Amino acid sequence: EIVSYLIEQGHRRIAFLGYRFDISILRNRLNGFYKAHLRYGLSVDPSLIIEAKHDSDSLYQGALTLLGNEQPPDAIHCINHFRISPF
Repeated sequence: EIVSYLIEQGHRRIAFLGYRFDISILRNRLNGFYKAHLRYGLSVDPSLIIEAKHDSDSLYQGALTLLGNEQPPDAIHCINHFRISPF
């Protein structure tokens, strides 16, 4: 839904910054990213897909990589960085 909203707002170079694409819920979010592009007839630039590690520094470096791209994104869909509490 987020990516569809961004596309409806006129964004075309949308990046995906995530981590652990081997986890089903995170892989599903990436699949949703691709499906939204397909639904609107847009292609995905592979250089705008970043799989970082699950830590702040890696996600920060991923964002810098995206923003330093020769053709940077005009929007970034970023997976939440969360911590699981043992309680």
